[in-house]
Amino acid sequence: MTDSCMANYLHLLVYLLGRLRGITAPSLEQRIQKVENRTGLEILASILKVAQNGSLRTHIMYKANLCHRQLEQYLAFLEERD
Repeated sequence: MTDSCMANYLHLLVYLLGRLRGITAPSLEQRIQKVENRTGLEILASILKVAQNGSLRTHIMYKANLCHRQLEQYLAFLEERD
């Protein structure tokens, strides 16, 4: 890498860092406060919404944002109640 090329990269880096100074990232406490867990009713609603046109279990799991264990529990709950 030539000296002029290195100078261009350094100039770009200084420029970008200067632009980022005005941007503040939310604190960890602010990020934690924004996360809210879904209620069981919201999870059931998302499962039914995905499954209303017929879907594979895997598709329901991904589209409703559930792990396999959660999906099995909620599907068993729904199947018990038709």
